[in-house]
Amino acid sequence: METLRYKIQNTKEILLSRISFSSAERSEILQRLGYLRVPLEVMKGKASNKHTRNYLLFIVAIFFAISVYAQIVFPDSYSIFRNTISDQGSTFLNPFGAKLWNLGMIILGILTIPHFLYLYHILKSLSVVFSTISTALGIVCSISLSLVGIFPLDFRAPHLVFAGICFIGIFIKANLDLILFILQIKKQRKYKINSKMPNFIVIGIYYSIFNVSFLMMIITYFIDDSIVPFWEWVYFIAILVWMFGIYRVK
Repeated sequence: METLRYKIQNTKEILLSRISFSSAERSEILQRLGYLRVPLEVMKGKASNKHTRNYLLFIVAIFFAISVYAQIVFPDSYSIFRNTISDQGSTFLNPFGAKLWNLGMIILGILTIPHFLYLYHILKSLSVVFSTISTALGIVCSISLSLVGIFPLDFRAPHLVFAGICFIGIFIKANLDLILFILQIKKQRKYKINSKMPNFIVIGIYYSIFNVSFLMMIITYFIDDSIVPFWEWVYFIAILVWMFGIYRVK
């Protein structure tokens, strides 16, 4: 790998030396080319923990910025106790904010794929089979999120299908990642259990909330859909916590 990097760097220098640039200018160009490596590595899911986490934070910030705008221009007062997440993208319910919100979902669905590629690279050492299935589910969920933007709530049937795939897929993926975490614990038996106990408690509490919120969202959909929005938002926040917290597996 180091040899390959040396050859690439040497090739850049040879190409630049054949162009009439001064040594200072060539140095500056090489430095700028180096800056492109980070975003490219992020897109491939091979960037550092820090860079990938910052990228994910950027994506989440975009989502909340779009959602805040969609909720501000919502004709009726938007409430998480009354309105689902998808209500923001309905041109009937939200004629002023729907277009931006749906466009945002299409773009963000694509932009979340590198996050799942990164998880594959850090989880495959625990189990290639589980990490491959988990990553495939994550990518399917990303594509489904984009399709949610293409088919907003106004197209009820396809919208519910893709939203369901996204929510259920993340539920399955998160629990597969829990299995991977358990596998990691087994591989680290040399560490004292007592030193890891605080992490076990936090993870146990989190997954309890995550799974309960998902089940409540599903159950209330069939029993009393008037309280579905609240549990949908709780489950969605739990997904965001999981997306950031999964980095602790490394």
